Amino acid sequence: LNHVLCCPKMGCISSKAQRTEDSDEDRNSPAEDDRRLLDGSSIITTGTATREAKPELNERQMQRDFQNQPDLPSAKLSPHSLSRRQEKGVGAKELGEGTSAIRTVKGEGLLQQLTSAYEWKERYTYSCQEFLALMDKLFMECQMHLSALSSHVDTESRKEVDALVREMIVLRKHWGPQLLPNSVCNAFVRERIPLSLGTDKQQFRIDCAQFFEPVPFYGTPGDSGGLMKLFRFSVYDLSKNVVVLRYYLEQSNIEQLYHVLCYVHDSQRGQVHPYTELPSYWELRQHMLDDIYARLARQL
Repeated sequence: LNHVLCCPKMGCISSKAQRTEDSDEDRNSPAEDDRRLLDGSSIITTGTATREAKPELNERQMQRDFQNQPDLPSAKLSPHSLSRRQEKGVGAKELGEGTSAIRTVKGEGLLQQLTSAYEWKERYTYSCQEFLALMDKLFMECQMHLSALSSHVDTESRKEVDALVREMIVLRKHWGPQLLPNSVCNAFVRERIPLSLGTDKQQFRIDCAQFFEPVPFYGTPGDSGGLMKLFRFSVYDLSKNVVVLRYYLEQSNIEQLYHVLCYVHDSQRGQVHPYTELPSYWELRQHMLDDIYARLARQL
């Protein structure tokens, strides 16, 4: 389960945003900012110790973590679990929209597992260790499939990705803030992109995270001045195990609804691309990648 909103003609929309940039970056260092990401190793709790996601986690370690987690319950769809999808506040139209786009065998299996997980709300009343372990494994399975599909450019693969992402978001809405509060997990990694740049093929990784719902940019709505985060892209230099660059899709509703993709690099912030309406993930992803190639290539 990463941030200042700029107007195309007049710099930052909020003067308060300019005054608090530094404090925001301090709070959103890699260890803190990724703490609530659901990426397969971020929120498992053992006793009183919480295992947080670390930037240096590589794919092999993730696979070991994944294999060591408990088995998911059977994903057999009972009439009871299907009825959970039509509860008050989780309408059938909202839930069922787009599921016909899920065409792969793996995708259909994940859809069954996500639907079966509606029953977890009745089994658990809070974010206990067992629930978090099951959720962690389920969402990591989704992330691995989403990452694989997202590497394809065909429309069918992207439609399946979007459909599964919608199912994950609506499932989390069904669980509610008591079972899964934002303080535990407010976002999920929907894709990890490996990247090689420069003549020496320096290795980077982009963690593409989507917030389950818009999150205040500076911690609380009052502190954010109307600024909200919808997506976060963290670029890791794998040779140093550090975040070297971040991008955020930000939303403002101060005067009118407005979206912009911005970058954060060291103490610098700037606008990459404004949008007249909410962009698709794929449009956002391409603008982010174009800027990464241009920005990092100048430094290598």
